[in-house]
Amino acid sequence: MVFDQLEDTFNSVAKFAKEMAVEMAVEPLGGMINILRQVPGICLIYVLQKSQLHFFLKRIPPATRQRMAEGDGIIEIPQASGEELEELIRITMRRDVWSILKMDPPHGKGLYPFSQQSIDESRIEAQGSIREFKQLMCKEFQQWMSGFAIIKQRMLLTHVVPNNVPADNLPATVQVHGQFLPNSVSVHMGGSTHVEICLPQGQIIAVTLPPHLVQGQLSIHVEENGDPENAADILLIIAPPQDHEVPKPYCETMCHLKLKARRYALKQLDPSFTQKWVGEQINRTQSDIARFETGKWINASDDFYEDLAILYGKPLRDFLKDDLQ
Repeated sequence: MVFDQLEDTFNSVAKFAKEMAVEMAVEPLGGMINILRQVPGICLIYVLQKSQLHFFLKRIPPATRQRMAEGDGIIEIPQASGEELEELIRITMRRDVWSILKMDPPHGKGLYPFSQQSIDESRIEAQGSIREFKQLMCKEFQQWMSGFAIIKQRMLLTHVVPNNVPADNLPATVQVHGQFLPNSVSVHMGGSTHVEICLPQGQIIAVTLPPHLVQGQLSIHVEENGDPENAADILLIIAPPQDHEVPKPYCETMCHLKLKARRYALKQLDPSFTQKWVGEQINRTQSDIARFETGKWINASDDFYEDLAILYGKPLRDFLKDDLQ
């Protein structure tokens, strides 16, 4: 177990607290060390800058200092060699840049965009400190990146859940799913002057459809507030009114396997359509959905069937038993 950069903690305390507060700050550390050192199989390592070691040792109680130094005592880590610092650059760039871009560095040595001269100069300036060296190289990388224009990823709308809404169920709320959604958008709906300002949650926009929409295809236009060129469109079906002649109770006329199949089909488009998620949308539990889909909940309420049909974007008649079609 490694405690890194302990000096930063104590320098911060010393900056904002009085002398007595600095002494008190180490008390929890001493108690924690005393507990951890009794756990078998744990090696405790404390890392500090050499220039800060004297200040740190002066401030901690003798008992804590003795516990921290027991075993191998205080060991001075040798300065990193030039080859080791170059390997550090390769590993950092591979992890933080090239793996994200899914490509190899443009030059074989893997040091791009750093030159050998800049690496040597930063190594000398850092005086063997790995942390100082990384900060210098990070600053150089940021300056190099500032010379490039940042390409903004335009939003993409993928699908709507549910993908069709019966006209007699309006107003209703649908979820517009997408990628690269900005923090604030305006939603315009074709055939209506209604404009809704939305704050996407992750990659989902919750949109409330207004009443009195015309049956047919509805174009939902989403654009970023402040950047109307960052926009996208997607279609939603406003279906005919639901057939209110579907016989009740629905537990006797509806086919639970058809509803289960509909959830599976939607899950292929949107992995969030799990039993747990569906239950949360209609104020039910995952156990309720599981019992229903396996045919063990034979007396589910009419409201339950109606909620599922709306969530699944289909009229109730689509889930009638075959002999009632």
